[in-house]
Amino acid sequence: MKSIINPKQEKAIDLILSGIADGEIAERVGAARQTINRWRNQDADFIMALQLRRAQIRDKHMDSLTELVEKAIGVVRKAIEYGDEATQLYPA
Repeated sequence: MKSIINPKQEKAIDLILSGIADGEIAERVGAARQTINRWRNQDADFIMALQLRRAQIRDKHMDSLTELVEKAIGVVRKAIEYGDEATQLYPA
């Protein structure tokens, strides 16, 4: 699928997701700070692209967290079932 935002906007999204302030983003992409603000608040294509990227990142992190939770539950279950001095978890 072809992107409907331009390369400057793509770079701006990368920088936004890195936590960079709008003024710095503007300098790095060669646009006015007001332009970055307009993209964020009024440009439907930019807003949609930013939301999509955020959702992708969120999904990736949720997958990682789910995997860690499953491992943690297994460790705690084993510690409770067999006793574990390090965690002081013992069978009831």
